[in-house]
Amino acid sequence: HNHPVGADYYKLYHEVRRVQDEALLADVEKLRKAGSNRKRILEYILEHSSAEPTMKDVHNLIARLEKKALSADTLEDRI
Repeated sequence: HNHPVGADYYKLYHEVRRVQDEALLADVEKLRKAGSNRKRILEYILEHSSAEPTMKDVHNLIARLEKKALSADTLEDRI
């Protein structure tokens, strides 16, 4: 290889950092609605999945979930 390889570099790949489990995403959405801070959500993801997101990844995930919630058609869907 002409580039470094190792566990530290592997953790940088977006495939490793991305949360894709629908059940885990539902739990994260519940935590977000309950008012949990991003650090607690990050800890929850690290404890309950093999994903290794950064704090920025969690920030982006929460922003995406909030945008999805706000784009819901009705008030009942938002709640």
